[in-house]
Amino acid sequence: MDADDHERWAELAAGHVLSSLDDADEAAYLEHSSHCESCRQLERDLSETLGELAQLPAQMAPPPSLRASIMKAVIEDDEKRTATVVPIDVADARPHGPTSTRKSVWMAAAAAGIAIVVAGSIAWGIGGHKQVSVAERCAKVACPTVALDADGKQVATVMVLDKTAYVMAEGLPATPSGHSYVLWRISAGKSPVGVGALHTKPSASPVKAGSITVPVSDVASFAISEEPGDAVPAAPTHVIAQGSTT
Repeated sequence: MDADDHERWAELAAGHVLSSLDDADEAAYLEHSSHCESCRQLERDLSETLGELAQLPAQMAPPPSLRASIMKAVIEDDEKRTATVVPIDVADARPHGPTSTRKSVWMAAAAAGIAIVVAGSIAWGIGGHKQVSVAERCAKVACPTVALDADGKQVATVMVLDKTAYVMAEGLPATPSGHSYVLWRISAGKSPVGVGALHTKPSASPVKAGSITVPVSDVASFAISEEPGDAVPAAPTHVIAQGSTT
């Protein structure tokens, strides 16, 4: 996939946030986002929206035509991609054009899709997968879970579902601005391996950290460190929580 095709990468970012990508797309997105600040920012924005919507009371079911309207807007935008674009925010110094227009439409569609999933009113799939919360799926199959403690108090839970690790932040502070939390898997006699960087809020929905490429039985413990920026370093610099798998 072309690294500059941000229409497709934006779609994968939304699928990543919604935990709906297949293994190939997930691996491709994680590789791309590790060196793409634009996609990481989009992922943070969508994750933040998802976390905020998760705290809202249940809403009335939106009309069945909503998804059709969203998709119609995307299709119509495809037909107008060569049209002149009039910037909306004159203070925005970033270049405007057909790609930025389509990205805006996609972001609106993705945000609407997130709102629908959180409200529980309409379930449709991205990449053919029905949207079901990670916590529900994990409980249904009794997936491995590991409690992470800080100063003797549980502050987070790691869930491993479909070879992917998710973090539920129960007592961790919101990720500091300009920093990220990094989940590490630790095997006996081996150096910690970074699973992925993530941004969390207390009591928000589980956040995807990254793929687990070894059986959980081979992992002695998980840990979370706080790191500057969004890159996963070679080794943790400031571990703030840890928990054994046994």
